[in-house]
Amino acid sequence: MRTRAPKAAGSIEGECLSPGSLFQFLAQRLPEIATEEVVGGIFSETRGRGSTPPEHLVAILMLRYFEKVSYQVASDRTRYDLRWKAVLGRQPSELGPVVSDTTLNDFENALRAEGRFDKLLTRTLQLAKDSGLLGDELVGAQDSSPVVGRGAVQDTYNLLGTSIRKLVRAIAKEQGEPARAVAKRYGVEDLFARSTKATADIDWSDREARRRFLQRLVETATRLVAKVDPREPWGVSPAVREAVAIVGKVLAQDIEVGTDGQVSLRQGVAEDRLISVHDPEMRRGHKTQSEAFEGYKFHITVEVEHGFVLATEVTGANVHDSEPSERMAYRAEEASGSVLTKVIGDCAYGTEKNRVAHAETGRVLVAKIPKAAHGALLGKERFDIDLENKTVTCPNGVCTGTAEVVRARNAEPGKERLTAEERARLFVFPPGGVCELSAARQVRVAQADLQDR
Repeated sequence: MRTRAPKAAGSIEGECLSPGSLFQFLAQRLPEIATEEVVGGIFSETRGRGSTPPEHLVAILMLRYFEKVSYQVASDRTRYDLRWKAVLGRQPSELGPVVSDTTLNDFENALRAEGRFDKLLTRTLQLAKDSGLLGDELVGAQDSSPVVGRGAVQDTYNLLGTSIRKLVRAIAKEQGEPARAVAKRYGVEDLFARSTKATADIDWSDREARRRFLQRLVETATRLVAKVDPREPWGVSPAVREAVAIVGKVLAQDIEVGTDGQVSLRQGVAEDRLISVHDPEMRRGHKTQSEAFEGYKFHITVEVEHGFVLATEVTGANVHDSEPSERMAYRAEEASGSVLTKVIGDCAYGTEKNRVAHAETGRVLVAKIPKAAHGALLGKERFDIDLENKTVTCPNGVCTGTAEVVRARNAEPGKERLTAEERARLFVFPPGGVCELSAARQVRVAQADLQDR
């Protein structure tokens, strides 16, 4: 591993780096952050031309995250920004190292592939704690950002065709045969095309023709899964098991079978729907109500004063922002050795379930209450909720204690037993005659909110 070049006399570190800033911290502690454990073996020592020292690349990536800029902008700032130069030990008159955006991207991917990010995070937080930048009590901020997946998003016909081919290839690899030979033996050779729909010889404007083709795909997939013998070593290999699970997932989420055995496309979208065979963990999510994307969500918890990353998590794009909030805060405390007294997020984090989860650990969650759904006459914030007497009073003074315990909107589907936090009470006002505002209106209150805490 290359060692960091010594700083020239008259370094600008003390002149342009604010005391206690992340820039000063990196300038002083970079050799201790980018240790052999973090960057060792990432680059070859004997092949290729001389390159930017790995510890400089670590610093550039950390500054890129901190200032939320692209790889290209990070490359430019490395050469021209005084603070970035100071971190790397350069003088104002010197150009910073020439690092391409491709190099930065490749280096980041190499760190990820080698599992070095956790080591980098742990090491950085330890040094920040030792330097006094992180106190015993911290305030964290949480957010998420969309990550577009690499897998091809397909409709049901192509999902079935691709999952069938994936299973055939997995079986062929385990049995040591060509995939085409296995496909021919199982009678699916004609489905061994790149696009199932594009190569299907049917009239796609004919509804019955489409149904017959779907019927054949479903029967083929079911028959192929049945031929996987769990008594054989190849039948229990991880690759074959994964392929079988994908076929089963597509059939369960997209196909309905009538009493006569005829299949049809399921109406509506199944929860947690698989959208890509090539990248099975991808999901469809929304940046906004009208803007969708396919892939993942990257969740992050940062310390607000200096911007240190405390915890990260990647989920499917369909996972609500608030779902990993409490466990990320817990991991942030473990990583930093400090207590998060407050977590700040946007209104997506202000769900009842998330507020209860943080409150139970003595942590304050600061998040706006989500706005009422479009078209609602009155939001819940307009009602007076009496936790002690378990009553709700509307803005015109009509009070009701009539309620029933129901499943909360954020409760896990299919779960038989619900905890108190997962239940809710639905308060109902008497219809008509008393108050037009409260007539036939309902107010849903989390069961946990009704406990006298």
